[in-house]
Amino acid sequence: MTRLLTKPKDETKPIVRAYEFMRLIVGFLALLLPSALLMGDWVLNQNMWIRGSLSAYYHSGARDFFVATLVGCGSFMIVYRIFIADAESRLSTIAGISAIVVAVIPTSLPPGPGYVPTVLQVRFGEITAAWIHYSFAAILFLSLAIISWSWIRNGATWRRWKVYWRDGVHLACALLMSGAIAGLLVASWFDVFETYRLYVAEVVALCAFSVSWMVRINWSNLRGLTLDHVYGRTFKRFKHRPGVNDEEARALAVDSMMSQGYVSGEANLAAKHAKTHEPAVPAI
Repeated sequence: MTRLLTKPKDETKPIVRAYEFMRLIVGFLALLLPSALLMGDWVLNQNMWIRGSLSAYYHSGARDFFVATLVGCGSFMIVYRIFIADAESRLSTIAGISAIVVAVIPTSLPPGPGYVPTVLQVRFGEITAAWIHYSFAAILFLSLAIISWSWIRNGATWRRWKVYWRDGVHLACALLMSGAIAGLLVASWFDVFETYRLYVAEVVALCAFSVSWMVRINWSNLRGLTLDHVYGRTFKRFKHRPGVNDEEARALAVDSMMSQGYVSGEANLAAKHAKTHEPAVPAI
């Protein structure tokens, strides 16, 4: 008696896939934030010039996207490791809270007419609100830089060359973030590049962390993801079609099972035997 060994249906796989997909969306949102703010300001305010910082786009037509992105990403960073008691979880919570505060309490009003202070700016005072904003922004970027440094040499489940490759990306991103923060401090100390020094530092640090964040994702959990997964329909690579006989159907089914990981380990040999019509190895 022979049988084809296949993995039992894993009920946790859709949950893990959804988790990794949310991480992917958060990374893309953070990576696209600078360009989205520029485009939104250009389309809605006809402003072709770069503002002094990312936070300055709060006072532009791109305010809603700025606030929504920071609040959404910050909320995810608070909860995605909330039940894991380690340093990364604490830093992620601090970074998430800081991102929400940065989104809610705006920076100073830009010069010129037409800008109205928010309720919080009226309540705390514009200068105090700006200090709160920049303080939490500094905490946010420092936390993100430390998190990126902590990801180096933390990939034991991957083969060695993949560990080193991922470590190299994390190291490069951590160095970029640290360099951006250090460069901002030096430029501020010598009072140079006043117009765009904060904007450049924020964009470099944010994009570097976004890349490091997405490299951290376990992409094998997203392999084969299609819109069928997104909309919740059952995903099947193999469908019976007119004109396909039983032997071809069996071969296509085995190929599909192997490509999706439903045939693994010692079952691979049995699957190949089933595909070539040879006797399968009895299961022990």
